[in-house]
Amino acid sequence: MSRGSYCWTGILAGVIGLIALWASTGIPDPVAGEIGAKLFPQAVSAALILISTLLLWNARRLPASDAPRDWMPQSSTLHVLLLATLGLTYVGLIEALGYALATLIASTAVFLLFGHRRPQRLLLMAVLATAAYYLCFFVGLGVYDPPGSVLDIRALLSN
Repeated sequence: MSRGSYCWTGILAGVIGLIALWASTGIPDPVAGEIGAKLFPQAVSAALILISTLLLWNARRLPASDAPRDWMPQSSTLHVLLLATLGLTYVGLIEALGYALATLIASTAVFLLFGHRRPQRLLLMAVLATAAYYLCFFVGLGVYDPPGSVLDIRALLSN
């Protein structure tokens, strides 16, 4: 990556991290002795801010290039746009299909986007990722799992 790419990526990561950290202050505090819903967003926000700092620090050490460069390499632009679109679609899918099914679909799409082409491995990784996230959020942190408005998997499984 060029010096400019490191700078722009670091600035963007820092801004997103700060906005996410600020937004997480609106999450209610947990009951004494419990891990609340605030932990994960604040941890991810802190990680983004740390990554931003490291990117900007590394950019300082790179020589400035005389040749004009794009702030993002062309090959990465499509991946970033697809991931952003997938993220927005994922939010809608959670509302419509519930967390587990939406996460399974989104995980499959992400793994496919990043080059996993073998169907068995793709499906296995998506199922394992969905199970891990579900256990982390809904079992470990006790976050409420809202039913899907179009399709409620829990209602289908309980019948």
